Amino acid sequence: MSKRIFQVILLALGIMAVITGLMSLVSGLGGSFYNLGINSEITSNVIADSNYRYYSGMWIGTGIILLYIMTSPEKNGILFKAAALLIFFGGLGRFFSLIFFGYSSTLFVIFMCLELLFPLLVLWHGRLVRESAGI
Repeated sequence: MSKRIFQVILLALGIMAVITGLMSLVSGLGGSFYNLGINSEITSNVIADSNYRYYSGMWIGTGIILLYIMTSPEKNGILFKAAALLIFFGGLGRFFSLIFFGYSSTLFVIFMCLELLFPLLVLWHGRLVRESAGI
């Protein structure tokens, strides 16, 4: 029973994350999603700061995961693919920002390019795994 409840909670949180993530990715900070249930006196800077700090924390966690994977990449394939997927979607977010708001800085365009190239690292990782298995 407790496993089923845990699965339902994960399902609900996963669906919520995908839906709100897509809404935010497409609409950005000015989208109607951020106007739901938020006091109109709160400025967009407060909302942007909250999200910036939240995603900075997630970025730290992603970095720690990559450092962990580095020690034995052939044994951490699923974890690497999950981290790569997160980073790739982050790059898509930067791409949408570039399209909808324009160029911000060369540094962030470099970040975006690196993030959008993560599928190539997944292919490279697969090759390393096959080589280590002697395939």
